[in-house]
Amino acid sequence: MSNQLDDIMQKRAVLLARIAGHRELIAAAGARLKMPLAVADQGFALGRYLRSSPLSLAGVAGVVTLVAIKRRGMIAVVAGALRLWNYYKMIKVVTTRMTSGR
Repeated sequence: MSNQLDDIMQKRAVLLARIAGHRELIAAAGARLKMPLAVADQGFALGRYLRSSPLSLAGVAGVVTLVAIKRRGMIAVVAGALRLWNYYKMIKVVTTRMTSGR
């Protein structure tokens, strides 16, 4: 009986050592992901804020548009906007077809 208990205790010690090693690996992986996840979290927070306050979104869009016009010129900005609009329409058609089951 004591021999069987000793075997169980040895197996337990081996398993606890493996668990400790796995914990260290998980902690190292978590440390590597901490900064990218923090950046992504800030991006989501900014998106939620802009979505909740349309006036701020309009202001940001206006500033971006003015900077783009100053750097590239009005014609290039309008051409880029039309290109984005066409991409949006194309993606909308594709996603509609995908979700409709065709």
